[in-house]
Amino acid sequence: MNNTMKNIVFIVSLFSFLILFILSNYILTIFLNNYQLPIYIGYSFMPISFLFILFIQAYVRKLYVKKSLKTSNILFDVECQAIRILDKILIYALPGVIVLFPLLSKPVFDILTQFKLGMLLILILILELILSITRKTMRAVITDKGIAITGIDLRLELPISANYTNGSG
Repeated sequence: MNNTMKNIVFIVSLFSFLILFILSNYILTIFLNNYQLPIYIGYSFMPISFLFILFIQAYVRKLYVKKSLKTSNILFDVECQAIRILDKILIYALPGVIVLFPLLSKPVFDILTQFKLGMLLILILILELILSITRKTMRAVITDKGIAITGIDLRLELPISANYTNGSG
């Protein structure tokens, strides 16, 4: 996937995350007058919104690959290797920074901080479960124009142009 497509996928998923997160918090503040409860419910929408990023990126990549495979001659396909540790670290970095960065400025473990850490652990468990399931759907299709990854690929697509190797093996 070229860098332009990586940028498009990243921007679409980022805006979908922001829209979902902002709308969910806005709706909560309209219906609930107690501001303590919407804070907790809003933080519980954070893992859902982050999962939404990954699924939007996987869906846009799937559309792109499907379109590319229509114009290519498929030579053969192989099973993809397990997701690398680097890819998992990239997936966990954004929610980890959101939860752990405020602890650097004010290391207080109040009930809200404990709730955020709990939500982070729940997100990690859900992601590990989803990644183990979706790994079985991923296939590397070798065509006359290159390699395409089919299936549900939930790796975070970052628009970096550095020497980032192919994560599918």
